[in-house]
Amino acid sequence: MGFDGFPWHTHGSILASLSGKDEETAIDDFVAHLTSGKSIIAVKRIGGSITDVWVTDDPADDALSSRQFGPDDETMEFRRWDGSSVEV
Repeated sequence: MGFDGFPWHTHGSILASLSGKDEETAIDDFVAHLTSGKSIIAVKRIGGSITDVWVTDDPADDALSSRQFGPDDETMEFRRWDGSSVEV
């Protein structure tokens, strides 16, 4: 599972290993959390163009890293599956 056109992805075996659940349950839970808005999606833009998208475990850390280490024209936004914005 991943975002079309972007490098981030995950595998059922990884989700199962991290959660301690069987692979099918881990995938179902991951998708449910993502599509229900429980999980947060990070969107990185450089020069106004989207350059990366991923499901983040720590949006505050991602935002801080972007400010500290990203180029001057890098921005981060955080969204839920329905497109609503998440303030960090």
